[in-house]
Amino acid sequence: MKSDNVNDEDTNDGAIEILLREVGGRDEPSQETMLAVRAAAHAEWQAVVSARTRYKRTMSYSLAAGVVLTIGAALLLTRFVGRDSPVTEQPALVATIGKIHSEIQSGVAQVSRDDGKTWHDATTGEALNSGMLLRTDTTTKMALDFGNELQLRVDVGSQFKLTALGKVNWIRGRFYVDGSPSQHVPLTVQTKFGAIEHLGTQYQALLSESKLIVSVREGQIAYTRPVHIGDDSPIHANAGERVEFNERGGVTRNAIPADDESWQWIAQIAPAFSIDNQSLVKFLEWVARETGQSIRYASPEVRAEAEQVILRGSVSGLTPDQALNAVLSTTPFVRVNTTAGIEIGK
Repeated sequence: MKSDNVNDEDTNDGAIEILLREVGGRDEPSQETMLAVRAAAHAEWQAVVSARTRYKRTMSYSLAAGVVLTIGAALLLTRFVGRDSPVTEQPALVATIGKIHSEIQSGVAQVSRDDGKTWHDATTGEALNSGMLLRTDTTTKMALDFGNELQLRVDVGSQFKLTALGKVNWIRGRFYVDGSPSQHVPLTVQTKFGAIEHLGTQYQALLSESKLIVSVREGQIAYTRPVHIGDDSPIHANAGERVEFNERGGVTRNAIPADDESWQWIAQIAPAFSIDNQSLVKFLEWVARETGQSIRYASPEVRAEAEQVILRGSVSGLTPDQALNAVLSTTPFVRVNTTAGIEIGK
């Protein structure tokens, strides 16, 4: 077997040698041909390099565009999630229940978390989120604390919905808004007859089937009609004004004093004033604000002495008038009988 393989290789080599002799030597290419070949090869090389460069750039641009599109999609998803996607936004904390007062033991205020399908009895200190419905029975009042000295007090037989932070949809009944004059916390109350925005104020509003009555005790409110009723430019009402807005868009104005009897219902649901370590003057200022009455002192000396009196204890559970009588009974000061306002003497 080995000798056969050697013979085959010799035969092949001989055949190749004969073929080369017949073909002869290869002609050398001319100089022009060589230059042309080299030029063509160089052009081809440049074309290949350019193509590779363009490919790399295209890939880089594609990657960069992909990153931008990914970031953009993420931002859009973040912006619109909860509005266009099935993901549900978590309800926002809107307020807490500061106080509940009922004329009878069985009276209740109630809260619904499922748009009125089920209700539970409200409790003082309960946190309230956007989307919740609240109602009071015919014997119960309730106060909501929105923070930063803004409070919404609710009369008997009322119902409303907390639609969002700083937004309430009033369905029926009467309410009172007490906002600090030193800071403005937005609160818009929407009704079927229009929206009310407080401008650092104390005001109450009563919604009936045929009209909305707004009374301003302090500061100012801005009222806006619904578009379907007519002109939606704001209508302002100032302290001492009682304004009626009817279902046709009509407006009627009257005067109302700050101590009118129509304000008396809010005293029962007023937050307790923490008198501990407060001066008598500070307490009297609170009483004046809650009752709509002015405070006067029999003399400058009486006021100076009242400023030095530091109170102790609590007036929790008392109305402002009841608290006034209770506190004065522990001091050397008395309330002077007057036809208007509160005068303090000795």
